[in-house]
Amino acid sequence: MRSTKILGLCFIAVLAMSAVVSPSAWAKNPRWAICNEVAAGTGHFTDSQCKNAGTGNFEKKELLSTSETKEISVTAKGAQELKAPTINTTIKCTEVSVKAGAVIRGGEPGTDKESLIYKGCEVEGFPECEVKSAGQLNGTIETEALESKLGYKTEKQEIEENQEDTVTVFKTSAAAFVVIELSPAAKCPLKTAGKFKVTGEVVCENVEGGVHLVSHELHCPKTALTEYWEQTAEQKPHKVEPEKLRLGVAAASYVGQSVIKLSDGQDWWIV
Repeated sequence: MRSTKILGLCFIAVLAMSAVVSPSAWAKNPRWAICNEVAAGTGHFTDSQCKNAGTGNFEKKELLSTSETKEISVTAKGAQELKAPTINTTIKCTEVSVKAGAVIRGGEPGTDKESLIYKGCEVEGFPECEVKSAGQLNGTIETEALESKLGYKTEKQEIEENQEDTVTVFKTSAAAFVVIELSPAAKCPLKTAGKFKVTGEVVCENVEGGVHLVSHELHCPKTALTEYWEQTAEQKPHKVEPEKLRLGVAAASYVGQSVIKLSDGQDWWIV
């Protein structure tokens, strides 16, 4: 009888523990991690990349809550292009940055929140066709607030939880990423002008996302990624097909490379 009571108490204790353990303890979707500097001798790493284990001044920290944020900066690595071949329109920009307040956010999966600002924009082959978003000078485009999240590129990588091959999926809760204005009609492709919504989703590759680095590269490839994978609450792989990108009603693609850093210069990576 006493053994039964002890087993019962143990079972209750296990249930109590499971109630307080964070779901992130079993996290399977990609999330952000940073290397924090802590009081001397209280950390488990001796270097600012959190690679060399030992009593030191640095500690790895996973961002597990959406309330945990880190401000980011973004710069272009080459041209950023929005292509819509059926209407002979390619908008090419030389610069990209983020509006103040852009952050990565903790949770599973990790997310971002930002508005992008493009400068040096023109319509390729039509130098007299002015391009901008509402309220901006010619050549400047500012997006609505974007909400991006981490995912896996393939089913195999999701099953293996391979953080070396993850993607960032960009979308917005607004009616469009941005409304682009082209004018005058006589100077623009196909003699078209007016306001064009950019809608859909964009999936980009996190280059060496799992490596402890100060800056990370994001590649949006020429051939658009038409699927990504995430893990369900039942720990099963789930394929997601993003909404196709469009400029107005025309099929579009986004091509470009950028570099992202934490504003405070910490090392960070995907786990």
